[in-house]
Parts: sequence; structure tokens; C-alpha cells
Amino acid sequence: MGVDLTSAIYGMLRSAAEEALQKALRGKKLSGEDVFLLYLSTLLSEAQALRAEVAKLNERLGRIDAAAAELQRQLAELRSELERRTGMLPALVSDISRLLSGLVKK
Repeated sequence: MGVDLTSAIYGMLRSAAEEALQKALRGKKLSGEDVFLLYLSTLLSEAQALRAEVAKLNERLGRIDAAAAELQRQLAELRSELERRTGMLPALVSDISRLLSGLVKK
């Protein structure tokens, strides 16, 4: 169903449910159809509330996904920097060892 058709059906249902509610408020006896329309209207309202909640949760998940991606990027950057620095360690140890050897020989 398209959005326009769904909106139209919801509008008709809401109108019919409102008429049934007014009928009940006036103290008139409700038919089975009236009760069904009120029940259906309640279900539809709950479904719309659930859709809104799901949309909020999806939005929140999107923000969480974006934050996780940023953390992944930062971790990759940090890992790269650590690998670069640890790669320099053997050369530094070698230089220190050479300097110490030179000091010991003197």
C-alpha cells in the first residue's frame, strides 16, 4: 500500500472510530462493527507508536554506528602509530648498544 492510500484508510478508520466513540458517549448501544472499529483504531494507534519508537531506535543506532566507526578509525590510527614507533625500537637499541660499547672501550 502506498503512503497516500494508507493515510486515507487511516483517516477513514479514525473518522469511523470517532463516530463510534461519540455514539458510546451519548449512551447509545454499540454494534459489533462499532466495537471492532474502536478496537482496530486502538491497534492502529499502538502500531503507529511502535513505528515511531522503532524510528527513534534506528536513529539512535545510526549515531552509535557512526561513533563506533569513528572509534575504529582512531584505533587503526593508534595501531599504525604504535607499529611505527615499535619498528623504530630495534634501531634505537642498536644505537644505544653501540654508544655504550664506545663508552666502555674508552
